[in-house]
Amino acid sequence: MVSRTTDDLLNKIKRRAFIPSSQSTFTDEELLEVATEELHGVIVPDIIKTREDYFVFKDTSSALDGSSNQTFNIPDRAVGLQLREVSVTSGGTERNIPRLDIEDRVYQNAGGYVYGFDITSNQINLFGGCTGTLNLYYYLRPGALVKSTQARQVVSTTSNSITVASFLSGWTTSTTFDVVKATGGFDYRAIGLTVDTLDSGTATITFNEDLPTEAWKSIQAGDWLVESEYSPVPQIPQEWQEYLAEAVVGYIMESIGDSEGFQRAQARKDELRKNALSIISSRVDGESKKIVPRRNRINGIYDSKYRNY
Repeated sequence: MVSRTTDDLLNKIKRRAFIPSSQSTFTDEELLEVATEELHGVIVPDIIKTREDYFVFKDTSSALDGSSNQTFNIPDRAVGLQLREVSVTSGGTERNIPRLDIEDRVYQNAGGYVYGFDITSNQINLFGGCTGTLNLYYYLRPGALVKSTQARQVVSTTSNSITVASFLSGWTTSTTFDVVKATGGFDYRAIGLTVDTLDSGTATITFNEDLPTEAWKSIQAGDWLVESEYSPVPQIPQEWQEYLAEAVVGYIMESIGDSEGFQRAQARKDELRKNALSIISSRVDGESKKIVPRRNRINGIYDSKYRNY
């Protein structure tokens, strides 16, 4: 299997920039910091603008208590503190709820049922009332890049524990963890896992919550266990990893005053960016998106438990 870790990224950067292994001008950590800046500042916004639902993560951690006005924070790991979608699951059925303007608060008599939400600052205000779960779909920010030595690959799992080959010295019961998929897509399998116990003898971490059971989130041997908000793999489509390497090369050329090398890197970077955008701009070539009617205050209701006014 082709390596797609940050070690592979560093090798590409050094090869293209002709950086000798013995040099001390740029440490690996500094190069990864530059790559992270490019990742968060350029690549992620470019990919999100295609509207093809990359990086979308579903948070189901907020329970609804039935009160008429409930408030929840937008997850702080959401790119731009932006939500992709808000829905409610009640009675085993997930239903979309519409976003309302603040001016619509005058219509808060919903007969005891969730009928919409508005946003103030970074807070979601849910109107109506029911029990169940609030589902927040948001663009989850990829992890800051670290070397693979700052993470460990999963050896085995149980319902609430992960075993690795060995612990890092800085891991404690106060450390929170993410799990990153080791193969194409490099998505988060789980985020923000909190520790119950650390067993250094078996290199097993038992968590305070169960690990995800959905097929696409199921943690596999070889996936990466890493401290929260970091990743030993660039969490972007593989075609963008070539662009990321070239972007760091351009930074190096500019930093050392190599104007010719910078221009070459810039030209190649622009071409790689254009190609990568064209590849991901339609994820399903054979089908276009269909426009379907959604319930709103004009067309009435789909379900008497979820009203629009």
